[in-house]
Amino acid sequence: MQWRWSEARRAGSMGQARNNFQSGGTKFNIFILLVILGVLVWGGVVFSAPYLRKSRLENIMGDWMREYKHYGYDGMVEAIIKDAKKIKNMPELTKDNFSFEGDVGVESTLRCEYTEEIKLPGNRYYQLNMVAEKTIEIPRE
Repeated sequence: MQWRWSEARRAGSMGQARNNFQSGGTKFNIFILLVILGVLVWGGVVFSAPYLRKSRLENIMGDWMREYKHYGYDGMVEAIIKDAKKIKNMPELTKDNFSFEGDVGVESTLRCEYTEEIKLPGNRYYQLNMVAEKTIEIPRE
C-alpha cells in the first residue's frame, strides 16, 4: 500500500492542542482542582490567624518577663494583658489565664491558657484551646 498526499494531515497546532485540553472532562477536572485549592487556601488563612496571635502574645510575655524584677508578678501580668488588647481579635485575657513558675536569676516559665473561636460558614464556631508558653532565665539586673 502506497502513501497518498490526500491522507496527509497537518502537524498539530497550538490551537488544536488547546481545544483538546479544554474539551470534555478536562474542564470539570480543572474546576474541581480550583475548588480544592480555594478551600485549602481559605483553611490556611482562617486556621493560621490564632497561631500568629499566640506567637505575638509569647513575644509580649517574653518582653515583660525580663522586667519581672521591677514589676513583680501582678504588674507583669497586668502589663501583658494591656499589651495583648492591642493584638487584633485577641480574646479577652484575665489574671486567671496566667500561671508562673520561677524567680529572678533562674529559668522561669510563664503560661497563658485561653480559648480562640474560629468562625466557620453557616454561623458555626470551632473552638481552639491555646496555650502560650514562654520560658526564659529572668536577668538579675
